Amino acid sequence: MSKLSYNEHDIKTTEQLGEYLKKLREQKNISLEEVQKNTNIQIRYLAALESGDFSAIPGGQVYIKGFLKNYARSIGIDDKEILEIYKSIIESERKEAEEKAKEDESGADSEELQTPLRPPIPKIHVEPKARHRKGLVIIAIIVVIGALLVFKMSGLQESKPKEEIKPPVSQNTPLNENGSENNTNNPPLNENEDIDNEPVENSKEAVIELVEDLPTQTVYDIQDEYIEVTINIPEGRCWISVSKDGSAEFEGILNAGDTRTWRADQSLKIKIGNPPVVNLTINGKDFGRLKGQTRNFIFNRRA
Repeated sequence: MSKLSYNEHDIKTTEQLGEYLKKLREQKNISLEEVQKNTNIQIRYLAALESGDFSAIPGGQVYIKGFLKNYARSIGIDDKEILEIYKSIIESERKEAEEKAKEDESGADSEELQTPLRPPIPKIHVEPKARHRKGLVIIAIIVVIGALLVFKMSGLQESKPKEEIKPPVSQNTPLNENGSENNTNNPPLNENEDIDNEPVENSKEAVIELVEDLPTQTVYDIQDEYIEVTINIPEGRCWISVSKDGSAEFEGILNAGDTRTWRADQSLKIKIGNPPVVNLTINGKDFGRLKGQTRNFIFNRRA
């Protein structure tokens, strides 16, 4: 039986926590296959726990804590104690990051203080003759601008159309029954003729309805020519699985800053492991951040 190199009070990193769990499992002669069978956690994720590589576990903090809890129970140790150790590690890492950020800020401030000041810009003395020439130049510019404005105004007045003087009605011009001039050169307007033949655009906006919202699944009905779902991860990370029109389309982890879009003809089924880090857009409409626990999001096209 191998001895532990430290007890639970000496654990300060995830690597030490993983080694601690592995030693306890080996002392109890429990294989990883047995733990996998009892917890339904894939062996690669169990190995990541024991190596301290928690970043390889999908779903963020929710999944990491759930895996630690189930692992501890499967080898017969106190899961609450293991979770407390993990919380203390996370808190310690957060404080170290804050202290490092403060040190970086203080270092930047000290560099600014050490930057030499620029020498004062010497004033240029303008001689009286130079001032006189400068004044003449300004006057000349004003005169030119004034002349251009006068020229432009006169051009506008000349460009105005003159009032059209209608010629008197010739005695030879035939008159209609009402006594008005009958102009044979201009045929009458056809009442059935279309005045505006421009086509009118018929824009149809997608209708999206939330038909079911349960802890295990959320269902949307979409009235449109297609289904288009966009998932954006502003922060954190999230495991998702996508089925498009009944066929598997994608499975993997999206990290902060990732954006993926899927389009389907009839249905989309997306299982989201960490909904609170997901921003959802359906057919161009932004539905904002999701809430709740791991569940299926189903999108059906309504005819």
